[in-house]
Amino acid sequence: MGAGHMWRDFPIRSNPPHDWCLLPDTGWDALKLVVLGTEHACRRPRASHESVPRKKDQEGTDQDLNAYLRDGGIEARPSGFEWFIQLPLGFSTGNQLDEHLNQEIMKRDWEPRYPTDTLQAMTAILRPLYEGPGSKTTAE
Repeated sequence: MGAGHMWRDFPIRSNPPHDWCLLPDTGWDALKLVVLGTEHACRRPRASHESVPRKKDQEGTDQDLNAYLRDGGIEARPSGFEWFIQLPLGFSTGNQLDEHLNQEIMKRDWEPRYPTDTLQAMTAILRPLYEGPGSKTTAE
């Protein structure tokens, strides 16, 4: 996925499956969505009863995240949603997946400094986890 209207293609689910993980609002995690695409990720509308200070904090977070994405040539992610990814087989938490990503990046002696570098590294590491024999699909 890259240009166009990719974010609106992510399915909206009021209750993502139990083996899916809520992503923090960071550029790193938004890149996971780009790599995994709509087959292994979804969104849910954010609760509308948040306090004014919390909404202002979220606006700042969204601005920072979208600046990071733009630096990588990726369109801004719409606000107002929580984002989820399906965890690959063998992973039970998002932290485990992050540890795996970091270990693989270090093992390969990569130093992704820019969003485009990080996206390349994530693609090389994540896609095989979702495409290999015994991998999960959303049809399961």
